[in-house]
Amino acid sequence: MRVTTQMIASTTLNALNKNMSSMDRLFTQLSTGKKIQNISDNPIIASKSLKLKTSILETTQYTDNAKEAGSWMECSETALNNMTEILKEIRTKSVKAANGLLTEADQAMIKNDIEQLWEQLKDEANVTYNGHYMFTGFKTNQPLILDKDMTLEQEVTVGKKGMSIASGTVLGKDSEIAEGSKLGAGTTLAAGSKLTEDTQLTKGTVLQKGTVLKEGTVLDKLDAEKLGFAVLGDTYTITAADGDKIIDEAFTLKGTCTLGADCEIAEGTILGGNTTLGKDSVLAEGTVLNGATHLTEGSVLAVGTKLPKGSLNPIVHGNIEGQNKNYQVGISNTININVLGVDELYSDMMRCMEEIFAIADNAETLGGYDHTDVRALFGQKIEELDGLLAEVAKMSADLGSRMTRLDYIQSRLADDKTSYKQLLSNVEDVDMEEAYMEFSLQYSAYTAALQASSKVLVNTLADYL
Repeated sequence: MRVTTQMIASTTLNALNKNMSSMDRLFTQLSTGKKIQNISDNPIIASKSLKLKTSILETTQYTDNAKEAGSWMECSETALNNMTEILKEIRTKSVKAANGLLTEADQAMIKNDIEQLWEQLKDEANVTYNGHYMFTGFKTNQPLILDKDMTLEQEVTVGKKGMSIASGTVLGKDSEIAEGSKLGAGTTLAAGSKLTEDTQLTKGTVLQKGTVLKEGTVLDKLDAEKLGFAVLGDTYTITAADGDKIIDEAFTLKGTCTLGADCEIAEGTILGGNTTLGKDSVLAEGTVLNGATHLTEGSVLAVGTKLPKGSLNPIVHGNIEGQNKNYQVGISNTININVLGVDELYSDMMRCMEEIFAIADNAETLGGYDHTDVRALFGQKIEELDGLLAEVAKMSADLGSRMTRLDYIQSRLADDKTSYKQLLSNVEDVDMEEAYMEFSLQYSAYTAALQASSKVLVNTLADYL
């Protein structure tokens, strides 16, 4: 076969182009540190690289989620710790108040201290994170404790475990208070209110002129005697023979009065602490509910009910069960970050605090309590405060367990991210020493090829003239 000059030139140029292409590939690897620049360079490496990069991005997002969850939980933990310390301080002051050696002035000062601590407890209930309330389930735009007066624009039904109402709550039209609800000291009944059989009026209740006590009403001895009944035992039950007993002047109960059927309670009657409603009792529109009022499940607060600042938010209370805020911190791996049950805890707290304040406040205004009663009440509340502390401790323990789990999750995510990055480096990063050595060999071959081609293509057309 005849080898022409054109053939030699073509072969030489092809060889030089291959050398230059190899050098370009190796130079690009050295300058970028990556084995491939395009998917077509090596589809297998490209596929592995994309999968690992996706895993790294997912792990980064899970890590961010875990950090956000940790911050939320740390804020919750701080609030629960503050609640614990405040309740301990209230308990300590209650122990002092129950001490018989203290004067009334000393006890009044302790009551004022407890009121301030209670205000701080309400602030802890409304703790926020990044503008979101933390103890209200999914309703993070709603406070747990009202920070301003509220008039209900929709009917609210009290859920499980009932709900404590702050002093000064005014019922709207057609509110229904369920049997067994306990009304706080100082509750004022509006015209048309109806207290049915078995309603228990407690010590300190002021029966207004015109109140009618009928057959079956049970009075303590002192109250029965003051009303003119001859009493042999500790109580007296009004009989049919006695007829209706109509209160001629306002009368303050010294003991407990259990109403018989169809008693008529005059407008403006002021109830003592922990008055318990009987079946089918009706409190009329405008009834003012005061300290320690606790509504049982099924009670209905109608549209127009006025709740004062410091009340439990009825939109939240009892309506957040099961509303766990879950953050995804892995594939099919979530963690609950919020604390539920604080609404019910604060309902119990409110009742406990209001009972303390109510008996102290009503000692003079209602004439139904004395210094000894105040000491005894503080003594009784110590056990309740212990129960509240136990509930907070339970919540803190549950939250602490989840925070410990989150620590392990964050540690694993950090390890996973490091592993994925190492695997990605192994897949797509070039071995610089190997690439440089190969580049040097290719450069030497290219240089030699240039020298050879200068010899092969030295002849020109002029040489043949």
